[in-house]
Formats: sequence, structure tokens, C-alpha cells
Amino acid sequence: MNAHSLESEVRLTGSFGDSVPPMIVAGALRAIVPAARSSTYMAIEGRGHLTGRPPKWAAEVADIRFRGAIARRNEMILKFVAPSLGQAAPHLYAQHDFWKSPPDKSVTSFDLLFDVIEEVSIQNRDSDFFDQDVLRDIARFDKVFAEEDVRIGFKSLHYPNKPPIEISKTTIESVKSLRRTIPTPHQVRVVGTLDMIRASTQGFALKLDDGGEISGIYEKGEISDLQPLFQQRVAVGGMLVYRPSGRPLRIDAAYVRLAGEESSLWSRLPSAPHERLQAHKLAQPQTRKTGINAVIGRWPSDEQEEEVAYRLADLS
Repeated sequence: MNAHSLESEVRLTGSFGDSVPPMIVAGALRAIVPAARSSTYMAIEGRGHLTGRPPKWAAEVADIRFRGAIARRNEMILKFVAPSLGQAAPHLYAQHDFWKSPPDKSVTSFDLLFDVIEEVSIQNRDSDFFDQDVLRDIARFDKVFAEEDVRIGFKSLHYPNKPPIEISKTTIESVKSLRRTIPTPHQVRVVGTLDMIRASTQGFALKLDDGGEISGIYEKGEISDLQPLFQQRVAVGGMLVYRPSGRPLRIDAAYVRLAGEESSLWSRLPSAPHERLQAHKLAQPQTRKTGINAVIGRWPSDEQEEEVAYRLADLS
């Protein structure tokens, strides 16, 4: 961390008087860095979690340092510093393409977390700003709201004219709702033209025969391995990841290889599978006349007891 790092503030507000319970501060400190880190990965690579050995830039962009706290009545201000993306990962801006540009050089991981919270707060089910991993890390703030009426306010330095945005119990409920509605990823094989390769990350773009595009992450090798396939018709196999709306978000590719003269039938993204099973909706309250109480102590037929006893004696 150097002198060019930018300062950010996180405000814990509640009805706790002149002193804040330690568990509230501890819960916020434990959640802030993972949430900002996965939000930053999502903005750069299109996924909230990096597989394998993280590249050097991953540690640099998420190098968040705690600078101290200021206590006020019913408020605790936590101060942090974080590097801008241009400072921490300049290589991201070396390649210029028209498909997907990295975030502005001046933003920090806190600014990108601000964007995610904003999208979650309005429950944008078609957002590019989060996936299951990002939502999982935002849900870490749930522990802050366990006992107190607390709000967590973020002020973005990159958007000075925007009012602070807050995380509250309602925000966490929105996170849980979005997580439940994201369809389960499943295995696909898709054919199209390899339209873009981003050297600074593991990203690529596949143009489908109908003109649509889908982004991808090449997980099983170096992205430079795809260079000979650029602008070629390729087959991509891997896991198709969805948004909460059911629209495809990306393909986590296990392989990318020449496709040859394959039918356009393979150049269509499959519809999202059926809605994720929500076990909590299966639970039904039982009364004295429903559920197992409707069976116990009852003979499931209309025979009289004497007739049943006679037939049982006849069988024995």
C-alpha cells in the first residue's frame, strides 16, 4: 500500500448510544474485505471467485487496509484505504477492445462494492455485477444485524454526487431472494465464433450463429492457448452460469477447440433449467386433522373392526 491509495468510509449507524457492541464492529470488519474483493473480481473477470492459484493482480486490487475508527453518538465511522485499479493492476488497461472494457482506472474495490449493493438493493435480476459468489459474500453482513437495529452506510469516492448507500436487514433479504432464484449451473456444449480473447484475464467471447454473444472464462489452461483459434468456429464445453432472471451470465469453459462444420443447432444457449428447489416452501404446518395426524390411529378403509379381526384370524 502506498501514498496514492484512496480513503473510504463505512458508517455503522444504530441505536447503541455512545458505544458500539464489539460484535457489530467485528461482523462488519469480517464482511467488508471479502465482499469488496469478490465484487472487484466480478467487475474484472466476470466471476466473483477465482479458481486455481490467484494471479498477482488479485492480491493487489483487494489490498484493503484499516485506518482506524471514530465513535460518535449512535454511529461508528470505520476508515479504510484501498488502491485504485489503475494503480494496482495497470496491465488490465493495456489491451483495448470494444467488447468488454475493465472498470474505470480511478475506481477502488470499495466503489465496485458500492455498485453491487446498489444493484442488489433494487433487486436487478438481470445484473452483470454479481453471481452466486458475490451474493454469498454480501450475505456475510447478516451477522451485523443479528441483535441490533443497525445500518451500514457506504460512500463512493468515485461517485461524489451520489448519496451514500446502505446495507440493512432488507438488503440481506434481497440477497437471499436473489440467491434462491439463480438457476443451478449445468453442463453445456456450444458452437460459435471465438470473437474476443482478453489477454489480461482468462476471458473470451463467443459469437453465436444468431448474432448473440456469451462471455466465457477459460479455466483449464492459459488464455494464450486460444490465440490460434481466434475468429475460428469453435466448440466450447463447460458449465453455463445464469443470472437470477434465468438469462445466461457466462460459460466456465473446460475446453475450447475447433468445431468444423457443425450444425447451428449447437449454436443456441439452452434455456435455464427449472427453478431451483426451495425446500423452505415444502414445509407445511400440520394441524390435528392434516399431515400425519390424519393417519395415526385411523384404519385407511371402511371395514368394521369385527370384519377386520375375522379376516386376520382367517389368514393366520
